[in-house]
This record gives sequence, C-alpha cells and structure tokens, in this order.
Amino acid sequence: MTTGVHLRCVYCGLTLPASLFHVDQTYFSLCYFCRQRGLTNETFYNPYVFYYAQAREQTYVGATTAVAAPTKLALSKQKRRALTKLITDYLTGPKRLQELVPLAQFAKSVLALEDQSGSLSLTGVLLDDLEHLKFHVKQYFHQNKLDYTTRQMVREKYHYTCQYCGRYADSVDHKNPVFLSQDNHIDNLTLACKECNRLKGAMSYDLFVTLNQRIMPMNHRLVQSEKTLRALQNEIDHNRRQLAARQHLTADIQDAQLQAFRHRAKVLQFVADSVTSDYQQQIKLRHDFILTQAQIQANFGGGQDAGLS
Repeated sequence: MTTGVHLRCVYCGLTLPASLFHVDQTYFSLCYFCRQRGLTNETFYNPYVFYYAQAREQTYVGATTAVAAPTKLALSKQKRRALTKLITDYLTGPKRLQELVPLAQFAKSVLALEDQSGSLSLTGVLLDDLEHLKFHVKQYFHQNKLDYTTRQMVREKYHYTCQYCGRYADSVDHKNPVFLSQDNHIDNLTLACKECNRLKGAMSYDLFVTLNQRIMPMNHRLVQSEKTLRALQNEIDHNRRQLAARQHLTADIQDAQLQAFRHRAKVLQFVADSVTSDYQQQIKLRHDFILTQAQIQANFGGGQDAGLS
C-alpha cells in the first residue's frame, strides 16, 4: 500500500510521491526522472508542486505562472499506469532492492521506457520487470529453497498452529525475510497461517510478534471463530449427506425427514454466514491495525520496510 503525498509531473504526466520532487528544503517543478533529462525546471510551471511548496513554506524552483513550455511527453494512459506502478513498487520495496538497483540506474531504464514507442511489455510483477530491464536481482529475493521434509518437520513441530495468531497453519515462514538474511536454517523458520504469512511480508519478526501480542484478545477470538466455522461446516456436510441418502430412499418430495433435513440446512447455513461475517470483519480490523502500526513505525519509529514476500 502506497502512502504519503503524491504530486503530478507536468512533463511526463506521472503522479508520483512528493519525495521525487524534493531535495533538502526545495521543491522542483519536474520529478526526479524528468530532471535526469537535463530539462530546466524554470521552464515549467507545475501548479501541483507550486501550491504544495507554498503551503509548506519551502522553496519552489520552476515557473510561477503558466508559460509556453517545450513539448511535453504524450504518454498513453496504459503507459502512465504501468510506469507509475513500476516506480511505486520500486520505491516501496525493501532497502536491499534499492541497494542492488540504485535510483540513478533505475531512472535510466524508466526514461528509456517513456521514450519507447508502442505499448510496454511490463508484467506488473516488480522482480520480473526488473529482470526484463536487465537488473538481475531475482536471485537475491527468491532464496526459499526448503525441501518438503523440512517444511513437514516445521509443521509437525508447531502442530499445524500459527505461531503468530494461533489459527490453523501450514505455511513455513522465515522469521527474518530470506532475501535479507539468506538464512534457511531451522532456527529461522516458524509456522504461519496464510493470512499472517502475507500480512507479515518483509516486516521484522520482532515487530510482527509485538503487534500481535498487543491484540491477543482479538487473535483468541479469531481462533474461536475458526473452530466454530469448522464445526458448523462439519454439521453442514453431515446434514447434506443425510439429505442425499434420504432422497435416494424416497420419491416423496414432501417426506417429513426430507423437510427436516432441508430446514436444518437453512438454519446451519444462516448461523455459518453470520459467524463468517463477524470473522471477516475481525480479520479486516486486525489487518488494518497491524499495517497501520507498521506504517507508523516506518515513518516515526526507526523504520520497517514493507517489501517483497
């Protein structure tokens, strides 16, 4: 999820994080990428940046009124969308990625894509697109080489229980992200439900554990809801089998036992839907809380990267 102020560049037309228009206490009319073209900021009037810099009482470098400017890039909507996603994914990736692919080098590829005729052959998957741009970084991020035996050993060690929230789990998770630690040792492995595995992403193990400890009552409620839903589903399946068997034994659609099974099916489904609705609401609340707290940590508490899983 991308957060923060975004501004539009008047040359390329991309809407990008304000940081790409900003150096020290100065805002520029052109984004970082367009400045790499050697264009003169004073030639372009960018009202988006102008008013933002003015409101923040910081210096603005650029024309302050609409002037006749050089021809601007005429990027298609598809190109703008694809390039914006590529740049955003790069900027919000882990620091390790930006160490491997410095911004100045990445910018050259972005400019080449902007100048490329026709549509772009970007997939929207950052690592694949960086490989296509000749940045061979996949090897640093795809190092999860655990064999089936190791995975099964971890599942049995933790009794198929998520070590973060307590629900059923079968996803083996690296406590410290493997693309940072290159550590597939058993001490760096734990078990997570699929939701926690996705939610943790590249968040540090200590931070994710700390945030979960702060909402243990919610996690306990999720565990109970999961057990309730599993029991209800077993009842629904059992009732369905009984209904099918009774239908096989009688041709009377008004058979009393058939009616009883049908009524029971409706009641069970009603209860299951109600529990599911509450369960999904609790999942969303937990999801939003953890991501919000992680973002606060990243902005004000020393930093945690949201990155590639």
